[in-house]
This record gives sequence, C-alpha cells and structure tokens, in this order.
Amino acid sequence: MDVQTILKDCLKEVCTDFPDVAHILHENYPVELDFEKEVDYFKQVLQPHFMKIVQKDSTLFDEPRFFLRGVDFSVLIKDANSKLTEKLWTYTRLLLVCSYLGADIMNTIKQLWSKFTGKAETDEIDEVLQDEKTHSGIQDMLETFKDTRIFKLSMEVMENINLEKLGIPEIDFTDIGGIVEMVRNPEHPVTRKAISSVQGLIEEKMKKGSLRREDFIAEIEMLKEKFKSSLGKLFKTELFGDTTGREVQSANTLMSNHPDARRARMLARLQRKLGK
Repeated sequence: MDVQTILKDCLKEVCTDFPDVAHILHENYPVELDFEKEVDYFKQVLQPHFMKIVQKDSTLFDEPRFFLRGVDFSVLIKDANSKLTEKLWTYTRLLLVCSYLGADIMNTIKQLWSKFTGKAETDEIDEVLQDEKTHSGIQDMLETFKDTRIFKLSMEVMENINLEKLGIPEIDFTDIGGIVEMVRNPEHPVTRKAISSVQGLIEEKMKKGSLRREDFIAEIEMLKEKFKSSLGKLFKTELFGDTTGREVQSANTLMSNHPDARRARMLARLQRKLGK
C-alpha cells in the first residue's frame, strides 16, 4: 500500500504485458525514482478523473491518457483483450491511490491531521508518527481494510453511484481540504445524500441475505480498534476513550463466541448508547 511498491510493480507488469512500450518506460523511469515527483504527476493526470476511474467509465479513454510517462493508456486499451483491459483499469486505480497516499504515507497523514484539526504546529503528531508501533499499526489497518466487505461495498457504491440522480454536482477530488470539510460536516448536502445512498444499498443487500448485519458490525468494530491503536490518539481520541493497553482483536475473534468477542460487542453497544 505504498507508492514505491505500487509504482515499481506496475512498471514491471506493464513492460511484461505490453512489451512494445517497455523501452519508453525504461527511458522515462530510471532505476532511482523521485517518488514525490511521480506522486505530483499522478495528482495532475489522475485526480481530475476520479469518478470515471472508480466507475470504470470507458469514455475516459476517448482522449489520450498518459497515466504513465510517455505511455498513452487510450492506445493500449484499444486493442487489449478483456484480461489486459481489466489489468489496465487496475493499474489506473492503483496509481490514483498513489496520488492520495503520497510519496510518504506518514507525511500525508500529517497533512490530513493539520487540515482536520486546523493546527499548523505538528509537534503533537510528529512524536506519535515516529513511533514504530504507529507505523506498523497504520500498515496493518490499510492491509486489513482492503480485504474487508466494507471496502468491497465502498467500491461497489463508487462504481455505481449516479451523481446526476443524487442531484449533486461532481465533487472536486483534487481539493483535499474541501473533501475533509465535507466529511467533517454530516449536514453537508453531499454527505447526507451519499449516506442515504449507502444506507439504501446496505439495506437492500441485507434483505437479499448477501450481507449479514452481524458480519458488517464486526468489521466496523475491528477497524475501529485498529484505528484507535494506530491513529486514535491523534484523530478524535475522545470519541473512543482511553485505548492504552487494550489488545486489538482479529475479525475472527470478534465474530465468534469467544469471551473477548462478547466483551468487544458489549463495549461497542455501550459506546453507541453513550454516543446517543
């Protein structure tokens, strides 16, 4: 889940799948890469097309798209078979992720923290981010999240959401500060309509039996625990209480009849009641 790994793997696979452009990539990407420079490039060429990328809108490639330097994805996808077409969409989505993760995930988190809290001084967060436990906790949280039902559901929502039907303008996904403000405000019209759309999809899946309420809640509680153990002390710790010394339980444990699972569920119910 870091830009170094994603970009190197992507370059390697594109060279293998499309050997005709391998020499172009070798010319544009030296062995020692400037990852900050590459992330800035991804921000420019990918973020303005956020919704088309997550929705796999084929009209994206009606115009030249140099998502890798020197390589026009609109040309590659034109003659690609279904398997390679899917790979190109995967590459494009991963590079879009890189544009938001930044060259240094810790620095990206620091910037988000400053936008979220409105604090210019970063001494408070610097100390936490330098902790090795924070590094491993964040990595674990990201790796866990991408394998959850919640992630798959969020991708399904993004792929199928109809902005015109919701009656909202297309969001500027290059304005990180604006997105943070929107998320922070539950009364924001975009946030309210998006939540309503997600709730409808969840209810529909639960009625059909493809999504069980207890499984969904268990994943939410597990991710909350992982968030608290890594970034909770920075982002609104007061919402969760003191998490010092508390062990983070796995999804299997939380979904079982293990005493830890029952205790975690009881704690979650108490927290929800306290929140209300």
